[in-house]
Amino acid sequence: MQRYLIADNEQLHLQHDADSALLQQMQVMQAENAQLRALLDVKQRADYSMQLAQIVYLERDIFKRKLLVDKGTQANVQPGQAVVDNSGVVGQVTRVYPWLSR
Repeated sequence: MQRYLIADNEQLHLQHDADSALLQQMQVMQAENAQLRALLDVKQRADYSMQLAQIVYLERDIFKRKLLVDKGTQANVQPGQAVVDNSGVVGQVTRVYPWLSR
């Protein structure tokens, strides 16, 4: 009987670990979905043209706060354009490359 309980306990611990990993993934997806919903709401309210871009690099220096996005001159991005997320204006484009912008 004791062997059965020990084996059952080990199985429950393994199942708990697997469930915890799935729960973490689900929480990350829920946060991402909430952010995407907020961005879609921003797009619906905008009276100006905009395009979505993904962050491909984020500088670690907290005083510079620079990042690279995956849109550039090929997507008609120009220096000085505003950078907006779901909370509002967060900066502006300072440098544009063919397929990237800073």
